[in-house]
Amino acid sequence: MSDPNERDAKLVQYMNEAYGKEKELETALEAHIAMTTKAPYKKRLRQHLRETKGHVVLETQFALVESSLLSTGAMLAYRRVLFLEIDPMPLTVTFDTNTLASVVSPETAQRETGASGAAVRIAIKAGQIQGFFSETLVTLEGVEKKDRVNVLGKTRVVSGSSSSGQNQISLSVGFQHFRNDLNSRFSERVRLLVALGMRGLRAPARFGSFHAKNEICPLFTPTGGMPELLRCMDGVNRISTEMARRHVGQAVAVELGVQFSQRDRAPEPELWLQGIGRARNKTEAEKVAKAINEWADGDSIASHYGFGIEMFCSDDYGKNAAGPSVLDREHRKWLADEFGVQFVTLAELAERVTT
Repeated sequence: MSDPNERDAKLVQYMNEAYGKEKELETALEAHIAMTTKAPYKKRLRQHLRETKGHVVLETQFALVESSLLSTGAMLAYRRVLFLEIDPMPLTVTFDTNTLASVVSPETAQRETGASGAAVRIAIKAGQIQGFFSETLVTLEGVEKKDRVNVLGKTRVVSGSSSSGQNQISLSVGFQHFRNDLNSRFSERVRLLVALGMRGLRAPARFGSFHAKNEICPLFTPTGGMPELLRCMDGVNRISTEMARRHVGQAVAVELGVQFSQRDRAPEPELWLQGIGRARNKTEAEKVAKAINEWADGDSIASHYGFGIEMFCSDDYGKNAAGPSVLDREHRKWLADEFGVQFVTLAELAERVTT
């Protein structure tokens, strides 16, 4: 029989060689991820990379360990190779608003999601999950339901002109938005999300868009700087356009505002947001509130897709929407089939990170 020390040295050599090959594959995958511009393909590459980081040695080495063929010294070397030098990629997850409260404060969760929320919160703190949320959490859902008609309806087009010399005139056109300060409860929730390490994702870029202030909602910037950010935003805007064609997402709010303007024979031109401000009663105000929720849901999914996040965590199936919803079962299937959006409930996500 061969010398045990020589045998252990040879086994450790094989394990180190296998580890080296896995690291080479990791490097190649990381480079490919940085170059690809297609969000679904990038998502699959990231999943492959995570699996690779967990497969640092070959199955034959597991058999050797299980057969107790390694001495204590060799076993320690094996553990170093298998465990201590691995830096697994976290699972990237976009959280819908209906799941965030359970993650931020599972002990006070109103629904029966406290245990799942606590498990996911632990996973975020441990680095198993990198969490994201759409900036619409602040810009849209941060507007209290009772105030949405008045706040959004105050949006106006503003213009100005100036002269810098003879025969030189400069014209400027923009939008004037109105927002109340976030109420203390909502502001505290955003603060806790940021403290957990979660970051906001930019919503679709539209003419007259209102965006969150970075000091309130730090926005995620992908590795690769401005060129990569622009590629991500191309994806965000592309899927948002497709949602509008299916009359879900922001389109629901736009159509409602136009409907109110036409009903009141509003002078043209009028922004559809001004039309939102024409809601006459409690029933119409409730329609506005639901339309804004749908707008926020659509933009959350658009941001999720454009930035190549792996899972979209939501317990909402659009049952409270006034009509078709981007989160109903039909549109979930469309988003999964056409854009590779992977939906997961909070309970399913908790099970994934605890098993």
